[in-house]
Amino acid sequence: MKTVAWERQRAPAFQALLGTDGRQYSLSSFTEARVLVVVFAGNGCPSVAALEPWLVGFQCEYEKDGVKVVWINSNNASLSPADTYGEMVTRVPRPASLSRT
Repeated sequence: MKTVAWERQRAPAFQALLGTDGRQYSLSSFTEARVLVVVFAGNGCPSVAALEPWLVGFQCEYEKDGVKVVWINSNNASLSPADTYGEMVTRVPRPASLSRT
């Protein structure tokens, strides 16, 4: 897996995305974060499944430093049944500090 780091890049403007907690989120929902990590991923991807525990741990470890991780499902649920909203809700970790849309 190739890892690429970007420094001081603007996050894409997203809005009205439904989170697994039932709330809607936009980029402005995370203005308090010193660093916002936006992950575009799908539930059905084996690479994402392998990376997920690391990202959850990363969020938990660096939250105190103002880092926030947001997952955005980038797949089409009609083409990938594993990427439906219901599947995301079932799969998402439940710590209160995590948001996944």
